[in-house]
Amino acid sequence: MTNKNGSGGKTPQIVGLIICLGVLPLLYGTTGCSSAKPNGYAESYNPSPPSLVGPTGPEGPSGPAGATGPVGATGAPGAGIAGPAGAPGPAGPIGAQGQVGLTGVQGASVAGPAGDQGPAGPAGVQGAVGARGAAGSVAVGPAGAVGPVGPVGARGIAGDTGAQGASVVGSVGPVGPTGAAGAQGIAGDTGAQGATVVGPKGPTGPAGLAGTQA
Repeated sequence: MTNKNGSGGKTPQIVGLIICLGVLPLLYGTTGCSSAKPNGYAESYNPSPPSLVGPTGPEGPSGPAGATGPVGATGAPGAGIAGPAGAPGPAGPIGAQGQVGLTGVQGASVAGPAGDQGPAGPAGVQGAVGARGAAGSVAVGPAGAVGPVGPVGARGIAGDTGAQGASVVGSVGPVGPTGAAGAQGIAGDTGAQGATVVGPKGPTGPAGLAGTQA
């Protein structure tokens, strides 16, 4: 309680000291100009041009800080009366989730010796076969150039003649219809007459029967 009251008393004194130090140069410049004017008029009676106020001079150094006043006595604590607890208010909305922090540096890991291998467990149930995937596109490249024809190989040995197979004569088929008479051809030229050949006379035949008399 003593420290709080001490700092509260120093603040107004420091602010007042700063204001006084800031006003001193202005008061000094005003009194200097007013005191210089009567001396100028006393030395010469000639009229002078109107005076112009020059720019403000540089700010002077700050004066020393004043002594801190005594701290007042702490007042008696007031009587506190606690009323009955009020009904709890409704739950507020859930706040937005904060950003995930950076992953920390991985700690040093110490691997112990490998333990004994446990017994193999039973084989699991085989899962269902997945659906057949879509067939990929087949890319056929251009046909290559035809290579040169190789040399003719040696002729092989002729094999033995095979046995003659059995011949089967089929039945005679029906006679087809007579075709239409063809056009008569052109008569050929008469051939040359052949040589006449007379043969020997033959024997006389027997006489015939006499006819009936009328």
